[in-house]
Amino acid sequence: MEKHDMPDTTGTSQRKTDLLAKFKRVENQMKSLQKLMVSDADYSKIATQLAQSRRTLDKAYHELFGGLIRETVADPKKSWELLKEEAELIAEALARFG
Repeated sequence: MEKHDMPDTTGTSQRKTDLLAKFKRVENQMKSLQKLMVSDADYSKIATQLAQSRRTLDKAYHELFGGLIRETVADPKKSWELLKEEAELIAEALARFG
């Protein structure tokens, strides 16, 4: 199985909508972070904003991989060999991207 043949990682339209909302939230947090930096804000405010952005990105990342895992194992027609191949690709991606 080629890496580009992996199942759709966004899944349902609701999951996609949720992920896009998180990405938009991070975008807004980054804009706020830039404004804080330009205005020479207190470093504790900057650190707080950065931590919030990281948490939001982490949640989006975990949701994305959760969707990938659900979709990988959800198809009852998949052979055991194909499931093992896909599981290996998921494990490699998790090892690489953390």
